Amino acid sequence: MQNKSRFEKLRVKAQNMKNFVYVRHERFPELDLGLHEEEFLYQLAKINPTNLFLGKFSKNDVENTLKETGLWNLLIEKGFRNLILHIDASNVLEHRLIIYDGEINSDRLLIEVRLREALLRPKKCFVPGMEHIRDVPMILIDWLTLQDPTKDFTPDKPRLVHQRKPGLGIFYDFAGLVDLLAKAAGKEGVMDIPEHYHGALFYSRFFHFWEPDMEGKLRAMMRDFASLPLHKATWAVFLDCCINSNTGKVDKWQPGEQIKPVSDQIKAYFRHPEYEEQVDRATRSFRFHIDESKLEKALAEYTDTI
Repeated sequence: MQNKSRFEKLRVKAQNMKNFVYVRHERFPELDLGLHEEEFLYQLAKINPTNLFLGKFSKNDVENTLKETGLWNLLIEKGFRNLILHIDASNVLEHRLIIYDGEINSDRLLIEVRLREALLRPKKCFVPGMEHIRDVPMILIDWLTLQDPTKDFTPDKPRLVHQRKPGLGIFYDFAGLVDLLAKAAGKEGVMDIPEHYHGALFYSRFFHFWEPDMEGKLRAMMRDFASLPLHKATWAVFLDCCINSNTGKVDKWQPGEQIKPVSDQIKAYFRHPEYEEQVDRATRSFRFHIDESKLEKALAEYTDTI
């Protein structure tokens, strides 16, 4: 049943892709005979007898990387002094990295990330001259939780859409860790399809939408909502209270693939003058505002169901 659930998640994730096709699970684009025995066995037979995270990293490797990047000590400084790292790479389709505080219990969960290795093929290239980009090995983020189980929401730090607990405030530190793992695993990028406006905003520091118009739309939202509290903006988008000022109609959140480039060719795509020109043009063309009265009513009705 668990496997069926993960296959279903893969199917839904693939359906949400607008500009890419999920080709297959893949670690390397071609067979590499220079790997050590466990890595070769994982690549060739798609089995993982020693629980290698992303087919390459032992639990000790991951813990050492957490310490080297400072993320481990950052959690300790926040008061979590009995960290427990759990790695689950038993399912080749999805690998999980989980950190608990004190005990392995959902009430003590700090971090959970579920990653998938995928070979992805662009349906469309929006930048002339970059059509040579074909099958791209990436890490696909299926799920990410960074939360402080010891705290509750307050008027100063209200709930964002679908949050269970307040965040840890370590998103950018954790994004750096995933970037390191992607490079070490030989990937060309890290991809997410953000479900909510605030997720895309957080990712936007390092990630860019493959589609320039979507990148421009996000930047326009960030510009037009800059004076609003984040929780108000993200709830407005989620509850269909974000209005396209040019049309007067609700602008529904329908994001595409947001990518952190790792390889030179993916970096070149996002740095291309034509990409930036299209993004700038889209940013200037979009204008947004919030339907305040609709939001107040919708938020009151929705919070009653939380």
